[in-house]
Amino acid sequence: MPWKEVSRMEERERMILKYASGMYRKSELAREFGVSRPTIDKWIARYEDDPINGLEDQAPIPKTTPHKTDPEIATMLIERKRRYGWGPRKLVKVLRKTEPEVAWPFPSTAGEILRAAGLVKPRRRSNPIATWSLKTLDITDVAETMTGDHKGQFRMGNGEYSYPLTLANPHSRFVYAIESLSSTSYSEARPVFEQVFKEHGIPRWMLTDNGGPFCCSQALCGLTRLSVWWIKMGIQPVRIRKGSPWQNGIHERMHKTLKE
Repeated sequence: MPWKEVSRMEERERMILKYASGMYRKSELAREFGVSRPTIDKWIARYEDDPINGLEDQAPIPKTTPHKTDPEIATMLIERKRRYGWGPRKLVKVLRKTEPEVAWPFPSTAGEILRAAGLVKPRRRSNPIATWSLKTLDITDVAETMTGDHKGQFRMGNGEYSYPLTLANPHSRFVYAIESLSSTSYSEARPVFEQVFKEHGIPRWMLTDNGGPFCCSQALCGLTRLSVWWIKMGIQPVRIRKGSPWQNGIHERMHKTLKE
């Protein structure tokens, strides 16, 4: 059975979230999502290799490569790299000026050729944070979504800092909680969520930014102890894109009023 046609991307994201929680075996996920075990392995591997675009459908790989760089030009490029030592971008730019008669490849292609020859080291990248697409988050029900954030921090009259944790409903704009905490730690945040869930119920989505304790940039899927706890209760974490507070604009507007 194929992925559900409602949204294959969303189904894959849910599968990755459940796998990352550590509560499900791959065989259980295969049965739940109606796919084979090798398919589960394939999407997990794709996600771990590319957390940003790994779950998207990919174009089939062609059997022939008519635009492949001529081996002789590739050899010349490698020789020039060893002679000058420049990076792919600068190397191609200079070679196109000094040797215009040669059909030098694009810098990206040159980089792949030099990397394959062991002459270019890939840059080390931090584990990017997975951001579940907000395009699929259609807030139509008052009990479906909850938003959370820390309203910065400020020094109180006694010299200590306060980190207000705020929880709200983006549909009704009802504010569930404004709790002054001494840090943004999991241990202080969880009791606030527990109390709100007890009084108002558990939402389907939890929309936050990429700060702690909601997200960790060095963890798989950006998961933290708090977000894993949400997943275990059936809540799917949804994060805005980094540096895009307007994607949680209703909550930020509430913060403006709170500050005033």
